[in-house]
Amino acid sequence: MGEVVEIGALVTSTQECVEALAHWRRMRQQSERTIAIDTWILSAIPCPPQLATVAQLEAIVTRNRNASSRSTYASRLHSIYATLRQLGLVTTTVDTQIPRLKAPAGRPRPLSEDQVRALMVGLPIHMADIVRFGLLAGTRAMEVHALQGSDLTYGHRGPELMLHGKGGKSASIPCHPRLVQLIEDYGTLGHLFTRWSTPNTLSTTVSRKMREVLNDPTVNYHACRHTFGTRVMAAADNDVLLASSLLRHDSLKSSMIYIKLADERPRMAIDRLAG
Repeated sequence: MGEVVEIGALVTSTQECVEALAHWRRMRQQSERTIAIDTWILSAIPCPPQLATVAQLEAIVTRNRNASSRSTYASRLHSIYATLRQLGLVTTTVDTQIPRLKAPAGRPRPLSEDQVRALMVGLPIHMADIVRFGLLAGTRAMEVHALQGSDLTYGHRGPELMLHGKGGKSASIPCHPRLVQLIEDYGTLGHLFTRWSTPNTLSTTVSRKMREVLNDPTVNYHACRHTFGTRVMAAADNDVLLASSLLRHDSLKSSMIYIKLADERPRMAIDRLAG
């Protein structure tokens, strides 16, 4: 991390800022994901925060092309510097020259194919299995935490997977062949993932490891569900009713956000203009 540089007065090092900020946020019971993003951003600044330039902060914001990620980075930078000023660790207001970026409303953030491959290689086996359920069944953390071997059944339409989700509701969806094999390999009718006591601890632990593997502080387990939703919508030719059923949404409106992302026709039309 950055060195301590003396210019008239002692400049607080990056490491000291990271530790002080993490302590301040934990005292206020803020999430470990927020702390992880803040730590990553501070570590990405090539000097102590007090000495950072606008160009250096902009480079952090723009290093990711995803509009939602850029909005997150910009928002976190403003919060980081505001807190560091409050703690008396910096006096600079360089962050105020970074515009506040508006995140796209209700836009899913699916994983790329490269990210999926990296996760399958880089995650421990049991975490990779949890990610597979998110990618191939769109499981929420509470659903995969509750998953049991007995939730796989065989009917006249083929293998079905019973998922127990929000509000105590359960729904059955066709089970992907890879998941059928995965469940059978566990060889139990009981819970498949017993390492975590609650859905929250499962989600937090898996999300943290995903961010570590991908070196992206904005990724979390729910991105697997977004990936599933995007793939389903594309495979269903934007059939909202079908996608809504597979995603277990209570409202069609929740499924509508996947339509524009799945529909490649506008992009194909523009690309053809290049010829």
